[in-house]
Amino acid sequence: MNLKLLLAALLLAIAHPASAVIGQDTKQEQVLAAEPEQVLTEAELLASLAGGYTTIKQPDRAIQLLEEALSFNQTLANPCHRLEILTNVAGNYAFAGQETKSSALFAQAQEILETTQYCGPEPSASARNDPQNWVLVAAGRHAIDGRHDIALRIATSFGDKYLEGMLQGLLYAYTTDSRQPDRAAEIQLKLADYYNRIGQSDKAVQIWLSLVNYYNETGQPDRAAELQSLASKVERTFESSSSSTQSPQTQAQTELFRCFAQKETNTLLSIRTIVETLDREQLRQILNICKEVELAEQADVPPLAFKALEQTVVAAQKIANPISRSRTFTAVANLYANVEKDAEAAKLLDKALSDLRAGAENLRSDAPFEASRALEEIIAGYLRIGQIDRALEVAQLVQTGKLNLAASDFSQVPVDSNFAYQSLMPPIVAFYAQNGQFEQALQLANTLGRGHRDEALLRIAEQYASKGQYAQALKTALMIKGLEVQNKTNVIYSIIEQAINAGELNWAVQATQTMDWTKQTTQAIGQTIDGATNETRFYRNKLLLGIAREYAELRQFDRAIEAVDMMSSDEFGNYRRVKALSAIAREYAQAEQTEEAVKLLEQALKIVRAISPPTLTPP
Repeated sequence: MNLKLLLAALLLAIAHPASAVIGQDTKQEQVLAAEPEQVLTEAELLASLAGGYTTIKQPDRAIQLLEEALSFNQTLANPCHRLEILTNVAGNYAFAGQETKSSALFAQAQEILETTQYCGPEPSASARNDPQNWVLVAAGRHAIDGRHDIALRIATSFGDKYLEGMLQGLLYAYTTDSRQPDRAAEIQLKLADYYNRIGQSDKAVQIWLSLVNYYNETGQPDRAAELQSLASKVERTFESSSSSTQSPQTQAQTELFRCFAQKETNTLLSIRTIVETLDREQLRQILNICKEVELAEQADVPPLAFKALEQTVVAAQKIANPISRSRTFTAVANLYANVEKDAEAAKLLDKALSDLRAGAENLRSDAPFEASRALEEIIAGYLRIGQIDRALEVAQLVQTGKLNLAASDFSQVPVDSNFAYQSLMPPIVAFYAQNGQFEQALQLANTLGRGHRDEALLRIAEQYASKGQYAQALKTALMIKGLEVQNKTNVIYSIIEQAINAGELNWAVQATQTMDWTKQTTQAIGQTIDGATNETRFYRNKLLLGIAREYAELRQFDRAIEAVDMMSSDEFGNYRRVKALSAIAREYAQAEQTEEAVKLLEQALKIVRAISPPTLTPP
């Protein structure tokens, strides 16, 4: 299964719930005329409210709503639609303590999953055509809604055949929600346990070592030490028997990651470059040194690891291709920089640049793109050790024509030296912003052409937001004209969402309400006015949902209800209204204000009843 498609489907389902049509009360048997998306929406919301009634210890009411949601399966022809409802209801039955019923429904869902090849009438590249994605939709919504127990139960109820994809999809849902890093770590640990159990120890080790830093940073050194010990004890596989399912390259990456395990996330990328550019015998010499390194006994990179780095430099000097040699020097420089050996890193970056310049004089016709990426890596390396002047000097070599390379974002398309130079500048702009030099960053960004200026402005906005300066971040984002890789309105949304997660709720409410979403949407993606209006409702209502949840968690219930009242009373707002009221009700329940929780659940249920789809008049 293509993981990118799987995750895209998950995000689509979470971000764009099926639209509802407001109507009058209808009889259940008349739902046959309903659009499937509308039925799915109502079933999902009924099951969600059932969870609310379980929380306030009204199991009979919860089961009644679950049975009602389950009955919608009789109206649906598409097996994947039935699969989503079965999965959702089964998870909620488990939450209600009805294990027998939950297991029976999961068994039905498993049968559909096993017997359904694709969701449409014929094969399609659409991610929504993959049955497993419909299960992930159900799990992902619960994850985003904070119903972790249900999300995890769904993800782990279909056996090992599906477990990897389920956990990866759930992990993506948690990593898109910055408020739940502990949940993301928990899912990563389950993935590592799964990989270790099925013999893919290299993947398990990479996860364990990546979590060592997380647990150290969150004040859990004992947990970090436990994972580091686990990683050190896993049998090394690089020279394992031919029965190993791992390729030699993957095994080598595992060994090097274990050897050079450090804090920075670019470690793995550097290791991949080393494995790709060195031959097997060179790697073997380095790994023989690494095998003597015991990570469990030393918190810092031990002397033997430095010896391995030195051996890597020796091996890199023997690489015939100057571009590959340059990339390898840069990769080792990054590893040195990660352990604050900046002088060694600078020397290697200078070597990398020298080799790149020599190789650029006689590039093959298919090499400019590879060389340009190597140059970007060198600039990033200089920035990593704080040598901004050196990074600028390198970029200016391109601008003045002393280093002739294509812009990496244009591959084989010939471009002039100034355009190629501008393509290198956004990371340099980001460096100034990261160090709080926003005025310099903005001045530099404004010297660039539109496409690269917009990319630079995006980097500045991201840095403002990361430092909690949300008003400046939003102001900068509004200066963007258009972006190649993402919607401008998504950038604006992300800034306000970060403010919500940081507790800057008053500012977030004001920004959400005063933002001219329609104008930004039409400018960014060329929407019609009607389309932009729909997008406006989507962004505003989703942000207001986040605001309502945060106020509820702070037990500022009046403010939470005010946020709900700001939502639009239409098909775009009612879905979010129900979600918000349910979340507020859960917080009321935890505050032992059951009566208020019941009122909100009943109000939400009334809205759901109004979502019942249009029907045909019986003959």
